[in-house]
Amino acid sequence: MDEYTIKFYIKTNGREPAREYIESLDKKEQNKILKYINFLRMSKGYLEEPYSKHIVGKIRELRVGFGHNRYRIFYFGFVDKKIIIL
Repeated sequence: MDEYTIKFYIKTNGREPAREYIESLDKKEQNKILKYINFLRMSKGYLEEPYSKHIVGKIRELRVGFGHNRYRIFYFGFVDKKIIIL
């Protein structure tokens, strides 16, 4: 199967900081961020600027604008076609 999957980073205490942060946002903001994450998955972990930007090494940032708010979500590609949201 050629499909990429999205996984959220899980800390040793079982918490998922990125997922928790996204879930704390307004529903419209959540939906837009999740839509961009899905675009990221469909594009095999790579989006051009202004949607994504290289940070350092394999770390990239997904950039989502919503009104005057700008959300930055770090991620990287991992083995077996996984994209890890940090």
